[in-house]
Amino acid sequence: MRRTESFDVDGATYSLTQFGAKQGQRWLVRLAKVFAPAFAHAASVTDTAALAAVLDAAASDLSPELFDELCADFARACVVNFDGKEVPLHSVYDDHFAGRYDALLKWLRECFKVNFSGFFSALQAASASPKASK
Repeated sequence: MRRTESFDVDGATYSLTQFGAKQGQRWLVRLAKVFAPAFAHAASVTDTAALAAVLDAAASDLSPELFDELCADFARACVVNFDGKEVPLHSVYDDHFAGRYDALLKWLRECFKVNFSGFFSALQAASASPKASK
């Protein structure tokens, strides 16, 4: 069952409804193509700066078109509260986040938590676990 979670970012309150399984699995496949190689490589990296470089390299593989599409899908599943009135975020997205890219990235992080936290936690745990020796 889909759940809706509310969260605050820089003074704005958002309510996000999880993607359905079909939409979520399509995004998992697309995002895994970008981030899974980085997680696999990150398992062998112990230096924090090196880990940041690995994840930065993965993020650089995220095309602007893919990023736009992901944000648009999240925005369609989200409402923002303006003075007690809930407004579909997709209808005000462009103006709402104009010049507020820090807030956009915080909002995006929360969207990932609502939709994919279990997957990314499992992926990170799997890449961090000791490999069985042959």
